[in-house]
Amino acid sequence: MTLGADAAMSGLAVQCTRCGEWVRLGPAPGAASPSSRAAAAAQGAPPAWGPGAGGGAVTVGMLGGALEVLGLAAAAAGGLMLLALGFAARSFEGMAKELGGDLPGLSAFVFKAHLPWVLAALVLVLAAGALVVRLRGGTAGRWMVGAALALVLVGAPVCIISFYLPVFSLAGSIK
Repeated sequence: MTLGADAAMSGLAVQCTRCGEWVRLGPAPGAASPSSRAAAAAQGAPPAWGPGAGGGAVTVGMLGGALEVLGLAAAAAGGLMLLALGFAARSFEGMAKELGGDLPGLSAFVFKAHLPWVLAALVLVLAAGALVVRLRGGTAGRWMVGAALALVLVGAPVCIISFYLPVFSLAGSIK
C-alpha cells in the first residue's frame, strides 16, 4: 500500500520495548507542516492511546516484567525457606539418631550431603544472578528465575519428606 502525494502524515509514535522511551517519527526535516511542528514539540511524550499516563494499555513487556519480579520474590523466599530447613535438619538428624536403627536411604543422603544448605545456596545464587541481569536491562535471566523456582518446588518437599522418613519407618515397624 502506498500513500499518495496529497496524503498528510502527522507522525507516528513508537515505544522502545527495552527502555520504554517514546519516539515520534514524522515527515522529513525539510517539510515543516503544522502537524510536524506539533509532533516535534511533543517528542518523548506518550500519546493518549498508548501505555503510560495518558493511555491505559498494558504491553507484553510490562506484564513479563511483573511476572519476573514476582518470580524473583518467590525464589528468594524459597531460598530463605531452604535455609530454615537447613537449620531444622540438625534437630531432625539428632532425633533420627535417637530413634536408633538405620536411616532410610533418602534421609541418610539428605543429612550427609547437607542438601537444604546446598539447595538454598543454588537458589539464592540463581535469583541474585537473575536480578543482576534484569537490572542491567537484559531478559536472559528469566531461565535463572525458572531454575530457582524449580529447585525450590522440588527440593523443599524432598527435604521435608526425608526428615520424616525415619519416623514413618519406625511407625511401620510397630505391630
